[in-house]
Amino acid sequence: MLATPHTLAGFTIIKTFESNLAIGIPLAIASHFVLDYINESGLSRKEQMYYDALPSVLIYMLSLFSGNFWLFLLGSVCGNLPDLIDKKLYLSIFFPNKFKSTEYLHWQKTIINPTANQTKLIGVLSFIFLIFLT
Repeated sequence: MLATPHTLAGFTIIKTFESNLAIGIPLAIASHFVLDYINESGLSRKEQMYYDALPSVLIYMLSLFSGNFWLFLLGSVCGNLPDLIDKKLYLSIFFPNKFKSTEYLHWQKTIINPTANQTKLIGVLSFIFLIFLT
């Protein structure tokens, strides 16, 4: 799954367990493994920028003014942690020849395979939900 849905799941869990982060943080990290059963294939690099990278940047900027920035950052990092590790802080996506992606934390076989349009919709809806949550 793309970064924006992982951020949505991680932030929602952290926000829910704000008073008990000892439960929230492991759950937010675990949410990544559950969402990785959903495939993200079918998007071009340009589409990934429009439906994942750009919304992620925008929601980070919005969170700066929300009063929830640190919770948002924690939720986003926890929700995306396995990708941050295996994709070398996402550098392997932008510079694949220089930074090699690993699969230390990605053993799941996808069981849900949305079309490219459905994947785009997931990205847009995740962004909209994040706007309301932050």
